[in-house]
Amino acid sequence: MDVIQILEVGIDKKGRLFIRPVVTSLKNKESFEFVYRAAMAIYWDKKEEYFHASTAEDEDMPYRKWFEQIVDAVKSELGFSLELSKATIWTGISNQFNKV
Repeated sequence: MDVIQILEVGIDKKGRLFIRPVVTSLKNKESFEFVYRAAMAIYWDKKEEYFHASTAEDEDMPYRKWFEQIVDAVKSELGFSLELSKATIWTGISNQFNKV
């Protein structure tokens, strides 16, 4: 399974968790939009170039669960493993969450 490093994890303007991957190949990027087919409420934003949750955090789906859901959807539908690195940027997320 191919590994794609996570460039950034953050909260967008709508309060949704996003994961921005390091995109090294146009071929990889073109397939990202099909993540919705996993039927896990995860989508690819072409303009912002990140995967995002369909809704903001709530008590049933805290950001930690959305993070896991995005990673699982990408793995099951696209065949890529998203992985954190020491270089991953955390935007608008508390220190408690980024200990994933």
